[in-house]
Amino acid sequence: MLQKISIWLSEKMIEQDIISEDEKEYYEYAISVNIEKITGFLILGAIALILSEIVGMIVFSVSFICLRKYSGGYHCKTEIGCFILSFIVIFLSVETAGLINICASACSIVILISCIIIVSVGAINNPQINWDEEQLSYAKKKTRQCAIVETVIFEFLLLFEKTVPIVRYGMIAIVLSAVTLMIRLAERRYRNEQCKESIKSCKKGC
Repeated sequence: MLQKISIWLSEKMIEQDIISEDEKEYYEYAISVNIEKITGFLILGAIALILSEIVGMIVFSVSFICLRKYSGGYHCKTEIGCFILSFIVIFLSVETAGLINICASACSIVILISCIIIVSVGAINNPQINWDEEQLSYAKKKTRQCAIVETVIFEFLLLFEKTVPIVRYGMIAIVLSAVTLMIRLAERRYRNEQCKESIKSCKKGC
């Protein structure tokens, strides 16, 4: 759907002599990315209004988006699936953060464990992104830096009783980031095992 819209808009821009035919592919990609961003912010805004958790949504969104931008992790195969799953996951995450009432020390431990997972994995390549080695190395570096910075900030805020409820939203974001990485890691290992089994079967058949 997004691809069709971006193609249609880029063709209209060519018809209006706004861009040249050579620039078509670049603008298709740029339009698609911007539509995804706008749609994402609309989803976040809708959830924030539904749950009446504006501040919590901001903390969750900034924390999660900063990590998700570089980490990769699990992705749906279709755009519709991605939007639906994103809405459900974000809604449940923010709702959960608003309901849980764990103490600062427990929150601190959960954040530290999630940070360790993210730092140890870094980032995971996938077919939708298809990084080369240099890009993957950069993504891992940025993910680790972001995880450490967020953890330090949240651990500091946990020292103050009034900010503990807000930190819980950030905690859920870091936990979710770690979970998506672990899912993708498990998925990749499973596929590798399947490939090995297929190769063994082929060799036996030959």
